[in-house]
Amino acid sequence: MTTYIVSRHVGAVEWIQAALDEPGAVVLSHLNGQVFGRGDTVVGVLPLRWAGLICASGARVLSLDADLLPQQRGRELSPAELDLACARLIEYHVARIYRRSSPASG
Repeated sequence: MTTYIVSRHVGAVEWIQAALDEPGAVVLSHLNGQVFGRGDTVVGVLPLRWAGLICASGARVLSLDADLLPQQRGRELSPAELDLACARLIEYHVARIYRRSSPASG
């Protein structure tokens, strides 16, 4: 059972490490075909496709959610700035829904 922090943002990694208080967490700058299993935890801001694959493997997904202002998006934020943006870790369970046909138009 391993905890993975996925982010290329130093401030986000520092904030997550402090929030988790798990010194053995593995930091990944991006996802590239890693295999996760039951009991693992993956933390970060993840695309839905990856979150769904991770959940399907039996691992947990924790998202770094924050109330960012438009001018904060796309730039490095410090842990203090994340605190001010009400950053929090939220667990999500994502599942892919397969449809055989598109809904009928009406």
